[in-house]
Amino acid sequence: MSLLAQRNFAGGEISEPLYARTDTNKYATGLRLCRNMLIQKHGGVTNRPGTLFVDEITGAKVRLIPFIVNSENSYILVFTDLSIGIYQDGALVQTLVSPYDEDDLSRIQYVQSADVMTLTHRSYAVREISRSGSPGSYTFAITSMSFTPQTTIPTGMSFSSGPAGANTHTYVFTHIDPITREESLISAELTGTYADPSSTNPIIINIPNHATYREVVVYKKQNGRYGYLATAGVNTTYRDIGSTVYTSDSPPEDKNILVSANNYPGCVGYFQQRLCFANTITEPEKVWMSRSGRFTNFSSSSPVKSDDAISFTAAGRQVNEVRHLVDAGALVMFTSGAEWIAQGSDSSAITPTSINLKQTSYNGSSYLSPLPVNGNVLYMQARGSVIRDLAYEMAADGYRGNDLTVFSTHFFEGYSIVDWAYQQTPNSVVWAVRDDGTVLGLTYIKEHMIFGWHQHDFGGVVENVCSIPNDSEDEVFFIIKRTIDGVEKRYLEKLTTRFSTDETQLIFMDSAMTFTNPSTSATPQTLSGLDHLEGEAVSVFADGFVVANPNNPSYNTVTVTGGEITLSRTYELIHVGLPYNSDIETLDIDTVNGSIMDRKKLVNKVSIYFQKSRGVFVGAEEPTGDDATEGLREIKSRINSSVNSFTGVEDVRFESGWSAGGRFFVRQTDPIPMTILAITPSGLISQVGD
Repeated sequence: MSLLAQRNFAGGEISEPLYARTDTNKYATGLRLCRNMLIQKHGGVTNRPGTLFVDEITGAKVRLIPFIVNSENSYILVFTDLSIGIYQDGALVQTLVSPYDEDDLSRIQYVQSADVMTLTHRSYAVREISRSGSPGSYTFAITSMSFTPQTTIPTGMSFSSGPAGANTHTYVFTHIDPITREESLISAELTGTYADPSSTNPIIINIPNHATYREVVVYKKQNGRYGYLATAGVNTTYRDIGSTVYTSDSPPEDKNILVSANNYPGCVGYFQQRLCFANTITEPEKVWMSRSGRFTNFSSSSPVKSDDAISFTAAGRQVNEVRHLVDAGALVMFTSGAEWIAQGSDSSAITPTSINLKQTSYNGSSYLSPLPVNGNVLYMQARGSVIRDLAYEMAADGYRGNDLTVFSTHFFEGYSIVDWAYQQTPNSVVWAVRDDGTVLGLTYIKEHMIFGWHQHDFGGVVENVCSIPNDSEDEVFFIIKRTIDGVEKRYLEKLTTRFSTDETQLIFMDSAMTFTNPSTSATPQTLSGLDHLEGEAVSVFADGFVVANPNNPSYNTVTVTGGEITLSRTYELIHVGLPYNSDIETLDIDTVNGSIMDRKKLVNKVSIYFQKSRGVFVGAEEPTGDDATEGLREIKSRINSSVNSFTGVEDVRFESGWSAGGRFFVRQTDPIPMTILAITPSGLISQVGD
C-alpha cells in the first residue's frame, strides 16, 4: 500500500526536538538529513554543484570581499596579510599593497558606491579602494580617505581700495563646484582697516581667475561670527557697499573627525545619499553622517542647515557599540545589545534637527555583517548563534523579525557563523560558513514562508565565502583549506552552475578542472596541470560518462601523480575533481490525525519523482562502512538507460525490515545530476500492539 507522500522539501533538515512534531508544516516538508543537497525555491531538492579550482592563496588568514560595479564588472578582492589580490573571471588581474594585518581582516567593514569602496576598521584610518580607467585597462588603487570637501579652497584674494577709517573688516571666501554645487571650506581670512562701506564709497576686493570654478561666496565677520554677504564671479572685483550680513547663513566648518587614532570608525554604510560611520574606540555609540550627496564632506554650518553633516548617539541603558549600519527603509543600527532605527521626519528625511531615533528590539548583533535579502536583513545575534531576519511590518507599524534557526538548532548549538554571502539567483540561498569549516545553506524566500537549512561538506575546511553577480546567476566563491599530499593549502574555488542545457558541462566534483579538446589523440590519454590535487583519488566525468569515481566501486580509481592522470581512452570534454556524496534521509512516517508512531512500518518500495536525473541509490539507511553504496539499491531502469537524464517517476524496491520509523535514504554518489520533486513510499503498517 502507498504510505504518506512528501511533495516538497522546503522545510530543509530539521532538528531532533521536532521529530515528534507531526503537527507542524516543517515536519510535513522537512528532512532528517539534507547533505550536499540544495532546497530549490520551488520545494524540490537537487544535488549541489561542485567547485572549480581558481588559484592557490598564500597566507594563514584570508578575507573575501566582493567589488561589484554591475553584473558585467564584478571582482573578488582576496585580502591576505598586507596584500589584496583582485580577481575577475577566475584570473588574478592586479595585486595591491594593503595596510591590513591578517589578524584584523575579519573585522573590516565595507560599503561601495560605483567604482569606490570604503573600508573601515577601528585600528586603521578609513581607506578607499577605487577603480579607474576604461574597459580593458582598468586599474585599482587603495588610498586613505579624506573627510573634507573636494572643492578647492580659494586663494589670492586681496583688497583693491576702501574708505579711510579705523574699523576692522574681515572676510573669508569659498568656491562652489559648478557641477556638484559642493561648497569648499573657507579661505584664509582677509582683514583690512577701513571706514564702514557705502554704495558711494565701497570696499573693493580683487577676486582672481580660476580654471575650474566660476563662483565665489563672500562671507563677512559680524559680532564674532561669519555670515553670508554675497556670491561673486571670478576674475573680477567684488564691491562691499555695506549690504546686510546674514549670520543665519554661515560658511561650512571642518570638524576634523574620524582622522586620528582611537577615532577611526569601525562600521560604515550609506543612507539617504549620505555616507555614514559609527563606533570609534572613544565613542562607540556615536554615528556620523556626511552632507547629503557629498560622501567625503562632513562639514556643517552654524546655525545648521538641512543638508549639513549629522552626528548623534544611540544611547541606551548600557553602552552598546554600534556594530553595523544598514539601509532597510530606515537607517538600522545593529549594536552589541539592541537594534535601533533612525527614520527622520514624517517625510522620512534625516536632518541634523530630525533624527527620530527608536529602539526596536533587544537581541544585539555579533560582528558578522548583516545580509540584505529582498527587503529583509538577516543578522546573527550577539549571544549564541541565532540568526534572525528584520524588516518593516505594516501591521505592527515597526521593524520585526523571526528566529530562522529554531527548527534546525543542531546546526548552530556550540558553533558560530564566521562568514556568509547571499546568492539570489537561481534559488535564493544564503551560504553560511561555520567555525568548524562546515557550510550551511539557507533557502530563504520570506514572501512564500520558505526557509529551509541544508548542510554541505567540501572535503576541506571552508573559511570564507563571497558572492558576485554575472549575466545569468550569482557566482559563489569559497576559500577552502585542504590537506594535499600531506601539506596544508588554501584554494580559491568557485561554485559552478547547476543549470545547463548541455549536461556534459555540469560539474559535480570539488576543486575541479576542465579540459576541453585536449591536444593529444593518443591512447591512453594523459591530462596534466592537476598539481593542486597531487596524491588525491579523483572523479572523472568525460563526454557525459562517469569514467572514475573512488566513492563508487563500480568504477576504476584514478589518482593524481606528478600532477597528472591517465585515462584509458581519449575524450573531448573532461572534468576532474574531488568526489562527494549527496544525500537525503526522510523523517519517520506519521500523521497528524491518528498518529501511527506506535506502529511498525515496512517500507520496501519508493516511488520517486525525478527531474533531469541519473544514477541514484536508495536504501533503508545510510551506509556506515567505506563503501558509499553498501546496502543501497541502484535504480537500473530508464534513469540510467543513456547519458541523457530522465524526468518522471521511477519505482525502486530495496531490502528492509520492520522498523518504528519507516524512513529511507537516497544517495547520489556519482558526479551526475539528481533532482527529486516528490517521494511516495510503499509498504506495510502493523496493527496496534504488533
